[in-house]
Amino acid sequence: MFLYIFCTIIILVAFGGEALFGFGGGLVAVPLLSLVIDVRDAVVLVSVFQFLIGFLIIKNYRSVAWHLMPPLLIGMLGGVFVGVYALSFLNVSVLQGLLAVFIFAFLAKTFFAPQLAVSAPSVATGAASGFLAGFFQGCLSMGGPNLVIYLKNLLPDPRVFRASMIFWLSVANVIRIPMASQESLYSSTVTELTLIILPVFIIATFVGQKFHQKIPARLYFRTVYVFLFLAATSLLIRTITER
Repeated sequence: MFLYIFCTIIILVAFGGEALFGFGGGLVAVPLLSLVIDVRDAVVLVSVFQFLIGFLIIKNYRSVAWHLMPPLLIGMLGGVFVGVYALSFLNVSVLQGLLAVFIFAFLAKTFFAPQLAVSAPSVATGAASGFLAGFFQGCLSMGGPNLVIYLKNLLPDPRVFRASMIFWLSVANVIRIPMASQESLYSSTVTELTLIILPVFIIATFVGQKFHQKIPARLYFRTVYVFLFLAATSLLIRTITER
């Protein structure tokens, strides 16, 4: 019972936040879920809900920065393929360590180098960013931070930024989910948790869509950073002790 309640709360918070701001679902959910379920199960479970949240784009498609999408999507195709393949053979301790290091790196960038961002778009930078984001999306369902670094200065309008993030993540998971199925990454745990959490996820998504312009992002992300630091520390300790 604790497992179901814990996972439901994490998905509620993570994807309620992603519906509000277009970012943060995988970054919050994967490390916290992996404290109670297998990392691979956490990654696949999050990818399912990231795909479903893409239906928000039906109401927001006019806000997507379509001119930036082609190189991002082309790069993402290769990145997702490599990431999903890596997930199928990397052992759990390696994934936990990679996840912890990635989170610490993201937090370090956020606090010590917030100015790190792309000042002008190009096909090369877009494709490279798409590939890197696709790899982390395929491997860890956490491609969002790489996209944030690329799009932060390019899309100053929060509505355009949010819609573009949700669209890219949704397309990435349209590709990722069949690949994960082919690699036999789905388990009974993922199926069971998806069915149990789905009603709460729908409510969280609806609330996030309704109020995304009324809640300050700064308060949300400060809370996210605290959770991420604690989760990454726990994952790193588990990685070390399991070796």
